[in-house]
Amino acid sequence: MIELGAVLVKNSYSIAKFREKVYHLSRKLNFSDVASARFGAIFSELCRLLSTNSNGLFVEIFLSKKVEGITIVYKLHSTDVSQDILIDSLDYFSSSRIINGELITLELEIDYNSLNLSSSLIIELTEIILKKNREELIGEVQEKNEELTLINKSLEKFVPADFLKFLGKGSISDFKLGDALETDFTILFTDMRSFSSISENMTPNELLEFMNKYLDVVVPIISENNGFIITYIGDAIMCAFPGGSVDAANCSIEMIKKVNEYNLSLVKTLGRKVRIGVGINKGKTVIGILGNELRMEPAIMSDVVNLSARLEALTKGYDADIIISDSVYKDLKGHELLSQIRQIDCVQVVGRVTPEKIYEVVISNSDTKIVNKRNYENALNLYFDKKIIESYKALAELEPGEDKAVEILSKRCKEVVVFDENGFPVGEDIPNGWTPINSIKTKL
Repeated sequence: MIELGAVLVKNSYSIAKFREKVYHLSRKLNFSDVASARFGAIFSELCRLLSTNSNGLFVEIFLSKKVEGITIVYKLHSTDVSQDILIDSLDYFSSSRIINGELITLELEIDYNSLNLSSSLIIELTEIILKKNREELIGEVQEKNEELTLINKSLEKFVPADFLKFLGKGSISDFKLGDALETDFTILFTDMRSFSSISENMTPNELLEFMNKYLDVVVPIISENNGFIITYIGDAIMCAFPGGSVDAANCSIEMIKKVNEYNLSLVKTLGRKVRIGVGINKGKTVIGILGNELRMEPAIMSDVVNLSARLEALTKGYDADIIISDSVYKDLKGHELLSQIRQIDCVQVVGRVTPEKIYEVVISNSDTKIVNKRNYENALNLYFDKKIIESYKALAELEPGEDKAVEILSKRCKEVVVFDENGFPVGEDIPNGWTPINSIKTKL
């Protein structure tokens, strides 16, 4: 049944007064004048019939359907409310007023053969009731849809839409513990250098403001390059690129450039610059929901993730902005970005047995690292071929410039073969068991 309106009738009211109130109620329900007069006549009869033995009548209008036709049901409540009132019944029930007394019910069925209502009036009444209900229902649905849209948009800030898509979920409510999918991802890990020294003199509020401003600089670049954030770990960010290594590499370059621009204003406010390192790796990952029934969160689990974090840590030791793995380098094959990339070493990071070739992405093509790229990689290959003297000589012929990788390789050459002050080898014997692989013993 669909509730439409209500009117309270006191015993002392005249029929004319009651009809006037019913008329206003029917106008409120958008009945036509003619229909209102007929509608009021029915209420008058009810009032005349039932008002003698009650303090007042609370009349509700309902609609129900029968197979044979329309049934209109009137319900009358005895009440101690004595004031003159004409309100919508929904408002009445949601107000602070309390209806006391025994419920008195009268059902009056009116069909197409009724003497009091013509068929046209019944149809009109039906259409009005159904239209009112339909409009209210549509309004409620629209309101709920808008509310759910806002909720989903808010939740996307915590659980990326791409994460939902990869797990085949249309909504966060579809998640359940253990949902997982194995897929190829390029993982980018970035961290701020010397964060502790920057933050130690800040209040908690100042630190939060500083971090939010920094994130405003770098985070939009991730989505602009088709990536999404998996998690924040303090000042570090881990994100995924479903589209592959080109997106991740472009993102890392833009990050470095934007941070350099940001430093111009940061020097004025903090008196210092920030620097970030970026590590990128690619491979098979498991993307899924991690936790328990009380606390769940999206996660990506794989050795690919661990290595991307290790590569970022290596950027400090090699004084590089961006270091990528061999799998990322191979994924960039044929791309113009390769002109900005050079191999800098082959390392065995802590926790891994297999050595990993590592490459530096150089931001500027005018950098001496790019100028020396071919000759440096030649010196590196000679070193790994255990031709230490030739490697050392090749390094000495490079164009001068700040290059931590050159310093590291030169130092390692001198640890294997002794050279005099003029750079000539004193001996050429390589120690037994020596390996050219640079073994990183601890987490950086």
